[in-house]
Amino acid sequence: MKKYLLLILLSLFSLVVIAQTKPSAGDGSKEKPYQISNAQELLWFAGVVNGTLTDVPKDTLSCAELTADIDLSSVCGEEIGSWNSIGFSGNTYSGIFDGKGYGIKNLYMTGTYTDVIGQGFFGVTNAATISNLSILSGSVNSYGSNIGAVAGNAYKSAIVNCHNYIPVSGGKFTGGIVGYTNGSSISRCHNEGDINLLSDFGCGGICGAASGATVSYCYNVAYIMGDGSRVGGIVGS
Repeated sequence: MKKYLLLILLSLFSLVVIAQTKPSAGDGSKEKPYQISNAQELLWFAGVVNGTLTDVPKDTLSCAELTADIDLSSVCGEEIGSWNSIGFSGNTYSGIFDGKGYGIKNLYMTGTYTDVIGQGFFGVTNAATISNLSILSGSVNSYGSNIGAVAGNAYKSAIVNCHNYIPVSGGKFTGGIVGYTNGSSISRCHNEGDINLLSDFGCGGICGAASGATVSYCYNVAYIMGDGSRVGGIVGS
C-alpha cells in the first residue's frame, strides 16, 4: 500500500513540475514582453506560439524576456521526451525573444525521422529577433534537416549575441546556432558545441547553410565533423 501511495505521489509531483504556467508579468507585447522565470512559464509561452493551449489563442508574435536561467530537465529528457521547438513550418515564430544574458539548461532534442525540417530551441522563425541567449547544457540529435541549437530555420530574422555550448547532430544543414538561414542577420554569436553532420551536406559552427544572409563578428571553437560535403568552421554551405 505504501509503495502504491508513493507512486501516486510521484506521479502527482511530475504533473505539477511540467504544468504550464502563465508568466505573472507582461502581456506578450513589444512594450510589455512576458517575463519568463522558470520552465513552466517557458512551456506556457511555447504553447501560446504553437497554438497548443486549450483556452489561450495562438499568438506567433508573442514577445518574451528571460529573468533567470531556465532548467528544462522537468520538461524534456531521455526519460521524458524531446523538447518541442517554439515555432514550426506553417506556424513560424515572428516575435521578439530576449534572453537578457540568461540561458537554457538541459535542452534535450531528438528526432529519428529524416522528413523533420527545422528543429532547435526555436524551430522556424520568420522576421523574428532572438538575442542575448545561450544554450548552456543538453544535446540536439536529429536525423532531420535544418537543425540548430538556437533555431532550426531562420527566415529574415535577426539572431544577435546568442551562444551555444552543447553538441548538435543533424542531417542536411546543421549548425551550432542556426541550421539554415535565408535573408537573416547573425551577429556576435559563437559556438563551443561539437557539430556532427549525420547525412547529406551543409554543416557549420554557426550555421549549416546561409542564403542571402549576413554573418558577422561570429566565431567557432568546436569540432565540426561530417562525412558529407560543404563542412565549414563558420558556415557549411
